[in-house]
Amino acid sequence: MQIIGAHSGFGRLMARLMKLPPAGERLAASLHVVHRGNVVIWSRCFGTLRLSSAQVVRKSSFVERAGPFGFVIQPVAAMDALIFRQVGFRVFGLPFPQWLGPRIQGKVASGASDTSWDVDVTIDSRLGGCLCRYFGTMTAQ
Repeated sequence: MQIIGAHSGFGRLMARLMKLPPAGERLAASLHVVHRGNVVIWSRCFGTLRLSSAQVVRKSSFVERAGPFGFVIQPVAAMDALIFRQVGFRVFGLPFPQWLGPRIQGKVASGASDTSWDVDVTIDSRLGGCLCRYFGTMTAQ
């Protein structure tokens, strides 16, 4: 993965508090997904940094929980890709205005082979600008 970090001082502080991966090029990344009922656990590694979040599936969306934060994400199919749009933000389960918190946008598209996919995720905020962007190709093993 290639990872672009925050540009502003406040953005770097937010990225550190959210435990987002540091900037780097050609960083080894892995993803392990476990399904338990209507909860999906995503364990990601970027270099030596390990991140974990839980996604609770709803009717047409899911809530990704990371620490006290919840991001309501609505997946939308578009040609050869799946677009992930954030449509809500929660803190300790309570709804908050989206402009107060980080925003997550993502795109997953088919890769060059049947077992690969291209990933592009951006996490930003109105107050801190771009907090983290990671993109690259992942291959199933």
